[in-house]
Amino acid sequence: LINGPLVSGIGQKYNKTGAQVSLKWLVQQGIPVIPKSDKKDHLLENLDLFDWELGAVDMLRLDSSTTPPVAGANDGTSGDCVIP
Repeated sequence: LINGPLVSGIGQKYNKTGAQVSLKWLVQQGIPVIPKSDKKDHLLENLDLFDWELGAVDMLRLDSSTTPPVAGANDGTSGDCVIP
């Protein structure tokens, strides 16, 4: 998701990392993100999302990507958290 060929290739076009492309794709759709890192370089990369835009073609390529498959449980939840 953050270093695959699709996001890495798009990232090269904008001189950004695959992780930045993944985050920007979410932010550009109005989806809030809370990236986490304890590495200074990654923290700075995470903040570098607001002075550039993904083009319409790149957004469409990301929107229509089928890999990696969406994670989640069969009940439609993310599958990350379970309340007993």
